[in-house]
Amino acid sequence: MADFRQKLKMMSSLSADWNKPAEKPVVCEKTLDDTETVFPYDTVYGRYSLEMFRDVSARLFYGLNDLPEEPLDPERLLFLDTETTGLFGAAVQAFLVGLGYFRKDGFHVRQLLMRSLGAEEELLNALRDLFPSFDTVVTFNGKSFDIPLLETRMVFHRIRAEFPETHIDLIHPARRIYKLRLESCRLSNLEARVFGVERVDDLDGSLIPGRYFQFTRTGDDALLTDILDHNRQDIVSMPLLVCAMCQALSGPTEAQPDADLFSIGRYYMRQKNADTAADYFSNVPDGLWALPAQWHRSLILKKTDPAAAAACWEEILARTPDYCPAMIELSKYHEHTTRDISAAYSYCLQALDTNMGKYKYAGELSARKARLEKKLFRSGNAKEDAPRK
Repeated sequence: MADFRQKLKMMSSLSADWNKPAEKPVVCEKTLDDTETVFPYDTVYGRYSLEMFRDVSARLFYGLNDLPEEPLDPERLLFLDTETTGLFGAAVQAFLVGLGYFRKDGFHVRQLLMRSLGAEEELLNALRDLFPSFDTVVTFNGKSFDIPLLETRMVFHRIRAEFPETHIDLIHPARRIYKLRLESCRLSNLEARVFGVERVDDLDGSLIPGRYFQFTRTGDDALLTDILDHNRQDIVSMPLLVCAMCQALSGPTEAQPDADLFSIGRYYMRQKNADTAADYFSNVPDGLWALPAQWHRSLILKKTDPAAAAACWEEILARTPDYCPAMIELSKYHEHTTRDISAAYSYCLQALDTNMGKYKYAGELSARKARLEKKLFRSGNAKEDAPRK
């Protein structure tokens, strides 16, 4: 709450400054700033370095957005992030566009900054001229925000631009891998919890529009320093996040948190890679995620090795005796695979006696019970196996 009040106070001060009459006219000698910073490959940020990107698997990289594997040339990747005059509305503009790309001497971060709102067309033309040099654009939430915004502004200015054909948006795989463990998948939180490094004196994104408008009134370049630093760090963090996620996806290890192992198992199930998914589920140790991991693994085995799946369900019941879904699956298994109708009926009755069976699965289990009773009767085991009334 204190942080929220502080933000309101800062925004209020910026608004008050905006309404003050200018002491003197602000003259912008340049309309567009174009700066470039080079980060050597040995740049280390927490647990990861830019050098690690050289070893990123093309299959894992394109798989982050469920795309088929294709040749991966780091120098044909364009990392992009924008800082804007707001989040909503037709008049929103991207006053700063950060661009990152690998070259032989390291990772280059180029920043195109509008010193006045009238420089938008110049900025967009610079982007249009840059895009043909790249095959793939990489963003963090760019499919929902950055790219549609740039496309809209280009249409407004009647600029025809060919954006890179392939788009990798890192926010979606980041959520699939880390959301169960982290309360937030904001890029700064991923840095802190995955990279092991927290930003120092980072400018809150909600304050950036007001800070920029204050700059356009006063011409005070000091107001831009934090914005440029924030944007530059976002760009550098994206290839490092790729390294972190691809490393996590390359195989389960004891060092990986339980929740991440379970999440990656589901990630591979979504990609229909059952063997790899089962491998991750098998490596989830005893704890909070052990039961759901074993359950998901059993559903994979159900399609390839029903007997092994049944063993999993029995093990689940040994640890969690009232787990109704396992009882239902064992009832199905014995009815259709082993043809042991008595065992199928027994598991059905057990399931009906659980809370989930009485409410969530009541209709399904009642129908199954009636069907199994008919089978028992037809097999001549009615007197022996059917319950006495």
